Amino acid sequence: MCTKQTIEYSNENPDEFIEHIITLLKTKRIASKFVGFTENEIQKVKDDQKISVLPRLFELYLKHMGHEGFTNIFRGSDFGLYSMEGDKETMILNIEYRNSIYPKTITLPKDIFVFMSHQGHSYMFFESTDIDSDPTVYLYTESGFEVRKISERLSEFFINEINNYALRRNADLAR
Repeated sequence: MCTKQTIEYSNENPDEFIEHIITLLKTKRIASKFVGFTENEIQKVKDDQKISVLPRLFELYLKHMGHEGFTNIFRGSDFGLYSMEGDKETMILNIEYRNSIYPKTITLPKDIFVFMSHQGHSYMFFESTDIDSDPTVYLYTESGFEVRKISERLSEFFINEINNYALRRNADLAR
């Protein structure tokens, strides 16, 4: 049986929150190995996406498990260094093109950070304006040509994805 576990994120405990995430990933047998980004890789991604600041929570995530660990949950989606380097530009170009041919338009905030894509038609992102924020997570889908909120907070997104993956995996194993 998989029980839902939560911890509240606060700006005072980002390291504790990341340690909780690692513990959840281990106890739910989702990951046992964790490989993070280097400082240079984090800077490269920030430069590529033309942002000056990442929320501390996300930067710690990248440092502890950006290459391997949490990424196991998103097999089939691009959720790593190389996708982060090009996804924002691809998403913006897609939206600009769609805005030019359809009456419905999408306007994005200036300082977004795209952290995941799925087969070039769906992108997850958050606004990256404050180091101490726990930003809202949004999903852009090409098929619906829409942006919608998928999680009130990034910390909530992490916990929900771990719990949902564990439930799906356990259901698959029970078959």
